[in-house]
Amino acid sequence: MDHINQRRKELKLSQAQLAAPCNVGRQCISGIESGLYLPSPELAAALQRELKTKGLSDSSQLLTPRDIRQLVTLRPFELPPVDRESWQRMHKAYPKLVRALNLARQTSLWIERNLPAECAAEGIGLFSLATKGAKEIWASPSQLGYRGNSLLDSRGDALGERLLPGLRWVENDFDAILWPQPRLLGAHGTFRPDGLILVKVNAGVFWRGMEVDGPVHRTAERSTWDRERERLLGLDLIRIPLEAVLRLEMPRLLASAFLALGSSVGRVA
Repeated sequence: MDHINQRRKELKLSQAQLAAPCNVGRQCISGIESGLYLPSPELAAALQRELKTKGLSDSSQLLTPRDIRQLVTLRPFELPPVDRESWQRMHKAYPKLVRALNLARQTSLWIERNLPAECAAEGIGLFSLATKGAKEIWASPSQLGYRGNSLLDSRGDALGERLLPGLRWVENDFDAILWPQPRLLGAHGTFRPDGLILVKVNAGVFWRGMEVDGPVHRTAERSTWDRERERLLGLDLIRIPLEAVLRLEMPRLLASAFLALGSSVGRVA
């Protein structure tokens, strides 16, 4: 909470000096100031006393899950149905690759029923991630800290409280979530990259987009537009050649891109 931080500095108190008379640790004050949580009513009263101020927010002002249920009926898993056409094309165009991946039937059906794919090759890419251990999840990018653009569903409505299906891939070196074909509304319009990715690697948390690039993307005109689109989207993209996807190399290339992020300095939210 910025007010606590400013008032503490006006009084020339360190976080530890403020924490001690409130009977909490310095990390508690740090967490409140950085917006991790609200103080309890008792701690808020102690902070007001030590900071000689009034009107601090506290946890009693939060709506509880019960309060929310009494106000509205939320449907976090209500989403428009997935268009099956790309998945049907995948089975027709790449039956040998589908068989070679040998994905468990339960997993393949979940992916096809819940995850959108713009083309048949993207389906192969999602299948290949699942064979490397990526698991089915429901999660909200917004709840996980994504602020770059507003999220829309496939009809163009605000996603709101609804959760998006995706794949979570956890390895020793990284933890990544991929949401395929998200619709992102920003200041420059609506964009739909092939994927939105949250990856935690080493001490860093990064948001990236993903694009599967076919031959048309390598023309001068399309390459120029792709760079401009990335700028307008405001999201750095990991680009995967379509041919590499069909060689089942998408997991390896994504893993390499994730590890390269780990060598970056700082934390990107």
